[in-house]
Formats: sequence, C-alpha cells, structure tokens
Amino acid sequence: MWIKICGFCDTESARNALEIGVDAIGLNFVRRSKRYVSVERARDVADIVRGKVEIVGVVDRITVTRVSMLVLNVAIVAYLVWRRVKHLKAEGRG
Repeated sequence: MWIKICGFCDTESARNALEIGVDAIGLNFVRRSKRYVSVERARDVADIVRGKVEIVGVVDRITVTRVSMLVLNVAIVAYLVWRRVKHLKAEGRG
C-alpha cells in the first residue's frame, strides 16, 4: 500500500509523517485553502523529508512556469489539481 498525507504546514508534522512511514506528503499551494503554505515554508518542510518520501504539490490554476518553480524550489515530484468538493448531502442528494 502507498500512503500520501496532504496538508503539511510545519516541520514537526513532516517529522511525524516520517516516523509513521508515509510514502509521500502533500504541500498545499492553493491560496484560499486553510492549509496553504508559501514556497518558503514548503521548502522548510520539504528539507525535512527530501530523499525519504515523495513530495507532491497541491495546486489550483497551474502553468508550466509554476510547476517548474515548484520542482526547482521545493523538489515536488508530482502535482494534484485541487477542486472544491461538493457533498451530495449538502445538495439534498444523499
């Protein structure tokens, strides 16, 4: 089983993730998210786990320039495009 946990905002959480044996961590670059991290903060978190787990970037609007910047500055190996999830119960369908 391959395990990725997203939403890391600090180095202590990244250390804890290593201890429990995750395969990847996600860093959120979506500004409207409560788990948003700046590139500088993401670099600090990534420095803790680099070479031990994969680093995935969570983004919304993405460009080649933005991906290149995240690869160079944070060393992401993949990215996920964030979308707002609509819950069926909230819409009266579940």
